[in-house]
Amino acid sequence: MTTVTVTLEVPERLAQRLTQQRDKLPQALEWAINRLSPHATPPETVCRLPASAFTEMVQFLATDPRPEEIVAFQISPESQNRLSVLLEKNREARLTESERAELDWFEYVYDIMSRLKAQVRPASLV
Repeated sequence: MTTVTVTLEVPERLAQRLTQQRDKLPQALEWAINRLSPHATPPETVCRLPASAFTEMVQFLATDPRPEEIVAFQISPESQNRLSVLLEKNREARLTESERAELDWFEYVYDIMSRLKAQVRPASLV
């Protein structure tokens, strides 16, 4: 199995917990992603890197956000602009294979965050 190194900025309280569980992190991360979105699968793409929105989502979730922060989460204006460009090109049937893959990543992020928001919404309304 090929592995990659991932660097995340997380709150100090979460960093302490992660350090204690260092050897279990890959399994914990996989479990968390599956729990957040059991039916979503990462895009099988020619796009080597995920869309910026995916990176934004991972960095956001690494901050151990409160339910109300999860509900309020939005991708950055830059990512929103890129998504708009891709959607316009898609409507005009002008997407390249790489752009299609990038759009698939945006869809993946939307699916994960929608499911997560639905899970935490009742807690944030209390």
